[in-house]
Amino acid sequence: MDWKSYAPEVKVAPVFAREGEKLCIELKDWRAFGMWEGEIPFPDGPGCAIRVDSDAPAALGNKAGVLACFRQGSGKFFSEDYLEPVENPDGTLSFYGEYERDEDVRTIVLKPHFKWAEGRVCFFNVSVTPFRPRPDRIARIVTTCLSYVPEEKTPAQRLERAGRLLERIGREVEKPDLILFTEIMPVIGLGLPITEQLETIPGPTTNFLSDWAKRLNCHIAAGIRSICDGVRHNSAALLGRDGTVVGVYHKVNLTWGESADGIIPGNTHPVFDLDFGKVGFSICWDNWFGENARMLRLNGCELMLVPIAGDGIPEHRECIWGGRASEQGMAAAFSPFCPSYDGLLTARIFNNQGTLVASTSENGGYAAADLNLSRRIRTRHLSVASRGEGRSLYVRERRDDLYPVPACEEPFRK
Repeated sequence: MDWKSYAPEVKVAPVFAREGEKLCIELKDWRAFGMWEGEIPFPDGPGCAIRVDSDAPAALGNKAGVLACFRQGSGKFFSEDYLEPVENPDGTLSFYGEYERDEDVRTIVLKPHFKWAEGRVCFFNVSVTPFRPRPDRIARIVTTCLSYVPEEKTPAQRLERAGRLLERIGREVEKPDLILFTEIMPVIGLGLPITEQLETIPGPTTNFLSDWAKRLNCHIAAGIRSICDGVRHNSAALLGRDGTVVGVYHKVNLTWGESADGIIPGNTHPVFDLDFGKVGFSICWDNWFGENARMLRLNGCELMLVPIAGDGIPEHRECIWGGRASEQGMAAAFSPFCPSYDGLLTARIFNNQGTLVASTSENGGYAAADLNLSRRIRTRHLSVASRGEGRSLYVRERRDDLYPVPACEEPFRK
């Protein structure tokens, strides 16, 4: 492969060097940008795997990377995507991606680059090999709409109605992968004092949902007012297909009323790796803070689950729900309890472009959708000249040096 170097006109130019197979870029001023560019034929077959090693320390984050540009027979680029960084045991970064052959793509232009830092980075071991694309990961997601009814006075009655809905879902939805219930599902709207709302995880609600998870062979998620080691939380519990508790999230952004009730916030945004994909939670008020969705995406989330009491204003529901999915390239499902001021109660599911794909306003009803969590959805006129995948671009071009990611807690295990 022939390589050529490129740098825009800057105050202090990068220094390029070839050391055997190594492509080196040295920046002596943090405002500099340097890039190598080389073109290689797309290998025979339906797809390819691309890998580039480097000596860039992981601490550089997005300042070092590789852009893969796929050129058609006409000479135009069909798409441009960042290879995903992979941290090696020695703390350096490699870059890797798997791609299907798209619309007459003939060649791949690789652009290893280093920008906005002082130091020296070398790229090497460039490989482009045939790859058979993996099957699509289709997740059948169900979100519920379980709101107030006057005759319901106790958590036991609420769970009984949830059971009737689960029985209906079992009859009408073939092989669901995950069913989502609302915020603090067993007690919301019942008017109980805070001390009567609290339960442990595992506890009565998770035990109830555990039986249904095993019966339907699916994951079930629900909001619970939990108490753990004497500490009160607004939580979401995730049940596995075998009925075990595989994940717990504690709401990070609390309302004033929750704070006054002694509820304590969580401090992390865990993502749970299920058999169909990676999911995380954003509970109600969390969804008003874009950091929650972004942290989930940065931790690898593919589907954001939102148990939500209610959004209050319809403008937030209509503008933000799909927007949270779109801006992260991450699907989202919402399960509400209270209608907005316009009287509309609606449970909704969005794909990873923020498109509404399923909804219901039936109290005691559900909405279901099949989400392709592995599909690479590209959009024109993003930051690249052709097409780019939002899920990659929105993260790889983020200033991660200004907004670092804290460590993610390990999933709760029973």
